[in-house]
Amino acid sequence: MTVAFLLTELRSRGIELLVDRGTLRYRCPEGALTHELRQAVATNRAELLRTLTPPPPTSPIECRERHHRRSAAAGYDDRRPLARCGP
Repeated sequence: MTVAFLLTELRSRGIELLVDRGTLRYRCPEGALTHELRQAVATNRAELLRTLTPPPPTSPIECRERHHRRSAAAGYDDRRPLARCGP
């Protein structure tokens, strides 16, 4: 099973894959993730992580915007300048 097909199959069942600090996580309705799909995810874990991980920021502006989106999503209002850029 290709990663593209696996992602399509997961989405069609309401299963959302996420990358959180380098770890693959999922959200789904109860019972949606079958044993076979769980095995396919485990088998393709490395490629799924590569596919779903966003690229690192390429400019200070992009880094600042990503930081502010993350802060806002976590409920913070952090407008201080960034000392460094990174995950």
